[in-house]
Amino acid sequence: MWLGLYSGAPVKAADILLPVKAAVPQSSPSSTSGNVAFCVYDMGSNNKETRMGSQRALPEGSLTEEVYNLIKKQHFEEAGIIVKRLLQRFYPSEDKELHHPLLELLGYCLYMMKDFEGAAQVYKRLHEAFPDSAEYKVEAANICCAADIARNHINPAKDYLCLLSLSATDRADCVSLHNKALTIASSDPKESIRMLAKLLEQPSCPPTTIRNLLILYCKHGYVDAAEELLTACSDFPLQELSEYEAGFLKSIILVIMSLANFYCRTGELFKAELLLRRYGDLCSDLTCWRINMGHILFMQKKYATCLAFYAPSIRSAACKEPLQWWEITVMANALAANIILGNLDEAQQLLNVLNAGVEPTATEAITEFQCNNSIPNSCIAKLIIGTLYCAEKCYDYGIKAVIDSLEPLEKAFNTETWYVSQCCFCQFTRD
Repeated sequence: MWLGLYSGAPVKAADILLPVKAAVPQSSPSSTSGNVAFCVYDMGSNNKETRMGSQRALPEGSLTEEVYNLIKKQHFEEAGIIVKRLLQRFYPSEDKELHHPLLELLGYCLYMMKDFEGAAQVYKRLHEAFPDSAEYKVEAANICCAADIARNHINPAKDYLCLLSLSATDRADCVSLHNKALTIASSDPKESIRMLAKLLEQPSCPPTTIRNLLILYCKHGYVDAAEELLTACSDFPLQELSEYEAGFLKSIILVIMSLANFYCRTGELFKAELLLRRYGDLCSDLTCWRINMGHILFMQKKYATCLAFYAPSIRSAACKEPLQWWEITVMANALAANIILGNLDEAQQLLNVLNAGVEPTATEAITEFQCNNSIPNSCIAKLIIGTLYCAEKCYDYGIKAVIDSLEPLEKAFNTETWYVSQCCFCQFTRD
């Protein structure tokens, strides 16, 4: 009944890498298929608050100090509110030495809040005020590009970058090349990968380059290259993670799960187990790591060990909350493992929870497909039990349990349940 590794909730186009949700599907899209949410150039990596202070310094004062402290603590929304208040106080100031540094701070805060459109408007104003400033031109173009990439508007994103000179001679051009690579990731993935890999050779390449290169490697099946790059990132610091570092950590976890999924699909279960164990210190507190490790051990028939990994994610009693799809998969595997090991009391407890579990409604389903193709929890439990008894050649009880699992037919019968049932029937006729 194992239905594949998962790496967390599905990636949405507007999110950077993996959004955290309570509901995790039992077979969510991995990074090897579907759309990929890239991370565009992170302005925070440019140490912008320090650079602004050296070029166009704001006047000393408690509010100015508070703004910089909030930015260092990554409290961008609070910092933005103070900057807007300062802008209202000085507006319409003709003093560019004061007014425009505030605008630059506001643009930075809006960007870090992922308000790309707001940040782009601010930098357009700055570029209009300072048309000779290459810095504002580059930043305005890249932020507009970021907004379009986040909304999957690839052609407009390309148009912004066409305004710039795409040479890799300085930091700004590295940023433009990075975002240029993202705009062609769907149409020309090999060239996108080549551009990102070349950027890694530049000391001033955007730090998001590694994240996006890892994603592209996994998406297009460059497993060895992904593992090599992942190994190079194995010393990544885990203490006091910044927003960027937390996102980078999520991308590493995504890659680990994708690589493990690849090894499972090619039958290299032991290699998948070694990979997950190698990063146990990094991922051991994550539900997805524990469950996937349990899945891999279950497929290798290491039932006692797999139960230890499943245990923290298994409900001890039924409750009014519907069982999530990944919970059903975990409990189904745990039920099978307990029956095989002869832990009948534990198996009965799991069976009771599955039978009493509330079925998810259409509005609670992760996707319409999952809702329309789901089967009742009790049917899953009966099918598992019947399959196990048939495997032990106890056909009297096994075939009866399999047939019972297909009732009610309109809910329980689908391609997966029919395939499992057919295997049991064929084995019975052969014996």
